[in-house]
Amino acid sequence: MSIAKRKELWSQRIQDFRNSGQTQANWVIQGAQTWLSTLYNRMHVHLKKESVLHGDKTTLQVLAEPGRSATSTSYMWLYRTAEKPAIVLYDYQQTRAHKHPKAFLQGFQGYLHVWMVMPDIMGYQVLHW
Repeated sequence: MSIAKRKELWSQRIQDFRNSGQTQANWVIQGAQTWLSTLYNRMHVHLKKESVLHGDKTTLQVLAEPGRSATSTSYMWLYRTAEKPAIVLYDYQQTRAHKHPKAFLQGFQGYLHVWMVMPDIMGYQVLHW
């Protein structure tokens, strides 16, 4: 069979291949859980060895989370090293309670720079662990 014919057959197979968005999402989730979690955990160890970190959180909605309505507000916490090359890690949580950064940064000894919006405090804060 000629190379041109093989390319044509392969191209046809690709065009005939159909899968749902859910299948593709499952592939991404499976890949992340299988391979990327090891990298994430290793980066987490290195992040906690730094003396200065930056932290922030943002809101998001998760539409199909067990036990919660689709309109519930959830939070994505972000932690970043000050030094380059930077390590940036995200941590999903259902609330913005202070227990989440404390748990995520367990073992960290240094300064965490965060933006705080509270009734008595608004602005850039430095927390020492």
